[in-house]
Amino acid sequence: MSSLDRAGAVALAAALSVLAFVTASPASAANEVQTVRITASSGSQSALSAQPAPAVRDCTITAPDAGACTSTSLKVGTAQEKVYVCSDRCEWVYRYEPSRTLLFFDTANAVPAGAEILSATLTLYLSSGGSSFPITAHAISRTWSTDTTWTKADAATAWTRPGGDFGTEVASQTARTAGQSYSWDLTALVADWAAGRAVDNGVLLQNDDETKVASFASAEGGATHPPLLAIEYVPASTVSSTEAKDGIDDPADPGAVDPDTGECYPDEGGVLTYCGENDPTDADGAAGFSALAVRTPKWGISDNKASIWQEQRTLGLNAPYARLIVPYDIVYRGMTHEDDAYLANVDAWISRAHALGKRILVSFEHCRVASCVGYLPPTVDSDPSTVDYSYAVRLFLARYPDVQDFTAWNEPNNPHQPTVANPYRAGTYYRELAKLCAQRQPTPCYVAAGDFLDRPDLIGSHQPDYFRRYRNGMGGPPQQWALHVYRDTKYGITDELDEFVKRTAYQTNSGKTPSRIWLTEQGAYRAQFVSTPAPGHVATFSVADQNEDVRWSLDHLACTLSDRIVRYYYYSITGKATSTLSPPIDVFDTGLLSENPGGGGYGATRDAYDLYKNKIQAGC
Repeated sequence: MSSLDRAGAVALAAALSVLAFVTASPASAANEVQTVRITASSGSQSALSAQPAPAVRDCTITAPDAGACTSTSLKVGTAQEKVYVCSDRCEWVYRYEPSRTLLFFDTANAVPAGAEILSATLTLYLSSGGSSFPITAHAISRTWSTDTTWTKADAATAWTRPGGDFGTEVASQTARTAGQSYSWDLTALVADWAAGRAVDNGVLLQNDDETKVASFASAEGGATHPPLLAIEYVPASTVSSTEAKDGIDDPADPGAVDPDTGECYPDEGGVLTYCGENDPTDADGAAGFSALAVRTPKWGISDNKASIWQEQRTLGLNAPYARLIVPYDIVYRGMTHEDDAYLANVDAWISRAHALGKRILVSFEHCRVASCVGYLPPTVDSDPSTVDYSYAVRLFLARYPDVQDFTAWNEPNNPHQPTVANPYRAGTYYRELAKLCAQRQPTPCYVAAGDFLDRPDLIGSHQPDYFRRYRNGMGGPPQQWALHVYRDTKYGITDELDEFVKRTAYQTNSGKTPSRIWLTEQGAYRAQFVSTPAPGHVATFSVADQNEDVRWSLDHLACTLSDRIVRYYYYSITGKATSTLSPPIDVFDTGLLSENPGGGGYGATRDAYDLYKNKIQAGC
């Protein structure tokens, strides 16, 4: 789908999220007001009300010492002004004066105390200027008033430095064309405000080089396009403080049963399990780990083609677990006949796998095939709002009640996924899906968090906060985590995986019961599209390379690295080694069978197939 109908999403999703829209009010009004439009789902009351508001401010400060909080426009950048100057002689000169916009929305009074922030978006209407230059948003680091100027925060207090006191960039947007609205993603910043990790003093907008100027509509410029901060959140009353597993921390919760062993999870109190039985473990973490001695993981395959279930060599593996990757909104788009063919493939895949007795894991993501609206690549579609996501996956759960296992988003930290820039929102997808699974009757379902790609920036030095920000969006530690180990497999190292194992040690914040790890997509390359050493390059690897990587993956990752690794899915039955695209972006071959060069069916059996089949039969 290109977009979900919001009214339908609110009516049908039953997601416990609320949208609060806080608009700046004219500072000149006799009674300062803000309009708060709250649209609630799941039976909550909807309201549109004008009420006494805290001081909501939108101001422009301009060098050398000007400020304007009642103007009809907000300026960012540098305007050229012709002035008449007299010293030794009088003459007309051009003066360049940088301007910055300051905005304050009192989020503490707009969002209930204890609420969890799902998203926060600042939107401004570009009335003039633009010309394709970046405008960055920064958290203001001190209080200020409508008396602010380029040199003063208020009438009595100077800024530490002229132009305002503010932190590093939190979001960026390129303003291009007048007459359009532009948005900045402030989710992480507003979440910090709501959690008390930072003080809400508002946001400052600036143009980095301050050589051009853009003018945005202010609250005083009319009611059509005032500055808008849209905050999506979950009220505290709907969030369990002990939400350690799948949304409901309760002995009657079906998620209390371990999906890998069928046994009941011990609760963190150490007396009874979540099924009400005696808890044989104690508070010692080492005892908890020893109780997890699962030396041979459950074996599985991951491949999106429904035809694999008609290929005898697939059946000959006797892998009891199977994984399918689908667009999160495939059922919605199928219902609206946007992707009938794709939905038919999903129906066939799940029906055949279920008939063969496979335990099915479904991983959601964006759309990846040319028939889809928002096809990626080459165009990156946007990540859905949490409400839209919840609505779409709810439809999937209803259509396929026999699917028991899920991951909320396939490789959310992959640069080709729209979630790469919004780890917090990716975390909220896990939370929403886990809640839906906890509520599904009569068959519960289980959700593994993460499903990350083992990139160095997941936990490493390049961008170490992706994992942390993802966890912030989850609402609590999960039963199990999922990871794709391609990089470590190729190079025979475990740097990222070792750190991942440490960071995901326990299911609860109190640190007692170890979490499981599902390796949901493991593969050894024969061919792969890469961007280096030249655009459009396809890297190829020998039979010996693939065999060595498969052996290392099975012997080291699956069998010896950690007792907490309880599932292993190989990707894929057959890969794609050739392409008709330019560049060949769809080349990705880790297949156990070769691609049929004539098209249709499957090619030759590779050594990797026999290696995996033997491991499934022999175990670790």
